[in-house]
Amino acid sequence: MTIAAMAATLVACTKGEIVYEETGSEIGFRPVAGASTKAPVYGPQGGTDGVTYDQGEAFGVFAYHKVLASGAASAAWADFAADAGTMNTYIDGGRFAYDAANSAWAGQKEDGGDNPYYWPKTGVLAFAGYSPWGITGTVAVDVTTAAQSPKLTVSGFTQGTYSCTTGTTPVNNTVDLMWFDADDQNAVNLTGSATTRSVAVIFRHACSWIDFNLSPAADADKGKFKILKVTLKNVYTKGSFDSGKCAETVTNDKSVPWTAYDFSSAAAGKADIVLYDVPAGVFLGTPAAHAAAVDVLQLNGLIAIPQDMEAVAADAGAGTEAKDPTSLEIVYQQYTVADGQTPNQETISFRLTGSDTKGTDPITDHGSWLYGRHYTYDITFGLQEILISPSVIDWTNETLVSMNN
Repeated sequence: MTIAAMAATLVACTKGEIVYEETGSEIGFRPVAGASTKAPVYGPQGGTDGVTYDQGEAFGVFAYHKVLASGAASAAWADFAADAGTMNTYIDGGRFAYDAANSAWAGQKEDGGDNPYYWPKTGVLAFAGYSPWGITGTVAVDVTTAAQSPKLTVSGFTQGTYSCTTGTTPVNNTVDLMWFDADDQNAVNLTGSATTRSVAVIFRHACSWIDFNLSPAADADKGKFKILKVTLKNVYTKGSFDSGKCAETVTNDKSVPWTAYDFSSAAAGKADIVLYDVPAGVFLGTPAAHAAAVDVLQLNGLIAIPQDMEAVAADAGAGTEAKDPTSLEIVYQQYTVADGQTPNQETISFRLTGSDTKGTDPITDHGSWLYGRHYTYDITFGLQEILISPSVIDWTNETLVSMNN
């Protein structure tokens, strides 16, 4: 994945409206993933319990300030937006990374140096954010034109790469794009708080998590199939995200908040993701006589941009490129029972089905990958033994004619 650096700055505010001093209380966050300081964190976020934000990851923060007429230290977004006070940008895409001393995420430079942000002496802050910090694409927050429904957008997001060319462990550079909006939590000011000075925020997943598991159907099928190549075909790897198109606040929904679909490469096969490509291949559940073998070939943890499984026409939405239906293609060798026989190489291809199919028959309507969903595709390989049932046509008696010389 290409990481494009985004400057972390504190935007100057109107003189006299905000009192800011570096000896004050530092702003911190306690994020969780819904359902980086040194290196990017790839693949699905959430940990084994599904809610733990990775301590190695960094995220971007936007903050907006108002001095409320009531002088309250906390306010729901609707009250914050409706208040007559002047809204000012306080943090504009600031980078926050894990601070072990405070067990929270604090302002930090890309090189790991401290870059703290402090609570204002007056007023409250409303926060929005995205993860991971420094993604490709342009991140923006709109809190003015739709004050009651703020939103975060990412234009021109490019998903990372995924492949397995040696062994059976994929190199996963796909990114779990996440966000939280300014109305997902109250606007607050935690200066002087006796319990905590860090804001609890919940990240939501903007992409889809895809797993593929290839295995033998039964014990008798072990060692009979060698996988050579697995390709996910006709998949968009670029797009633009708009949280304003998400129908629900925290829980997942069936909307697809993505447009401007494209591909990350102009080369041949630009719409394909080669998940596995090892010339020597790997046997599924093979006996120990074969060196390269796994009970299950797991091509897991792929993060994909949510999209339609069907064919899509060009310009179907904000400059979307055309693509064919999404499918999975597998090249494999099938071995006979007798060792030493020449294996038969075959290629199979089948359509994938997502969520929210519009009809009752997934064969004709394959639906979509939706954001915040985890899809698991289990593919099993089984042999059907060739059996021959012989029969013999009855002898037909013939009468011979005697021949005399």
